[in-house]
Amino acid sequence: MRFRTASPPAATLADSAPFERQHMIRSWPSLLIGLGIPVIAVLGGIVAFADTSVFVFGIPLLFFWIFLWFPLTSLCLWISWHFFDRQAYPSDVVSS
Repeated sequence: MRFRTASPPAATLADSAPFERQHMIRSWPSLLIGLGIPVIAVLGGIVAFADTSVFVFGIPLLFFWIFLWFPLTSLCLWISWHFFDRQAYPSDVVSS
């Protein structure tokens, strides 16, 4: 049995514009909120709560802290995108 690989139509290759590099969004507040806060919080929590015997809802405080940061990291990423990077994606912005 032979398999064919899909190739783009010749018209799209001939009509394609020259390669343009798209620039990444570089914003320090965006990076700090989206990545810095979650990393510092998780690593700081590991250091701070490693030797505690406190339980929250029946699980150790360290595990609770790490599990808590799963949704909080998503929230930080959303805040970072919404307030700093959203304007770079005009198709996603709803105009009234």
